[in-house]
Amino acid sequence: MPPASNAGASPASVNDPKSLVRFRDVWWYVPQCVDYTRLLLCLIANFTIGTDFFITTSVLLMTSSILDHFDGRAARYFNQCTVLGDAIDWSIDLYTDLLLNAWWGLLEPSMLRLLMLVTAIEISGAVLDFAMYAIPERHPTRAKQSGFCYILEFGIPGGKYNWKGDSILLCAGLFVCTRCISLGYGEENVPWLSIAQKVLVIPYVLQAWCHCALLVSGLDRWREPPSTKKKI
Repeated sequence: MPPASNAGASPASVNDPKSLVRFRDVWWYVPQCVDYTRLLLCLIANFTIGTDFFITTSVLLMTSSILDHFDGRAARYFNQCTVLGDAIDWSIDLYTDLLLNAWWGLLEPSMLRLLMLVTAIEISGAVLDFAMYAIPERHPTRAKQSGFCYILEFGIPGGKYNWKGDSILLCAGLFVCTRCISLGYGEENVPWLSIAQKVLVIPYVLQAWCHCALLVSGLDRWREPPSTKKKI
């Protein structure tokens, strides 16, 4: 879902409690309903990652990832972009990726430390990014990226995912699912998955690079009023 901005709101409307939108006013919005569906899928997957239902878990998590590409379109089509909707979207994105990495870590404990590091970087970047979306007037617009952060220009130009960015996210999730299925059933029983993993590992690495770049770019763009010490 694209970030909603309150930058155009007048100070009077922002400071007037009666004019502000509450959860009960927007909970039924179409993009929120899409995200509720994603949340339900993740909750079910939460209880299948420790079982032998490898295909079921893959279908649940990949369906959640696919639906992620429709909530933003629904928000724009129905003119229902909200900051709260963006927060819900971010939360379920993180939940989906956390389940994917936790599932992989359960099946391949030697990868757990690296997967937790990747997850921590993703969460840090997401929190920072959402904070800037919630108060857009304080932070400069993301400039054209270069160097280490060029991956953002490749997949998320101007802060919006293009088809290349969408493909990276979907294929990265698919890589984790194929890896987990392979570990669960045994690579000797599904040899074609070995080939799929060698191809899909590339977008997984690109996704990790993207999360690192989002964090670096976010720290560079962050602005806030200087702190003042209170006199004792």
